[in-house]
Amino acid sequence: MREEQLEALRKVSKETGISQSPLIGTALDDLLKDKERHKKKLFSHKGK
Repeated sequence: MREEQLEALRKVSKETGISQSPLIGTALDDLLKDKERHKKKLFSHKGK
């Protein structure tokens, strides 16, 4: 994760009172899902 992303998570954690760990886990899950979507798009276009 980039430093600015971590800083944003720290800010959200302070504002909401939610621990950083679940927020980081959620953010990583979202990033992995985005990566998989992009990979599928890339490979689906190569076959055409």
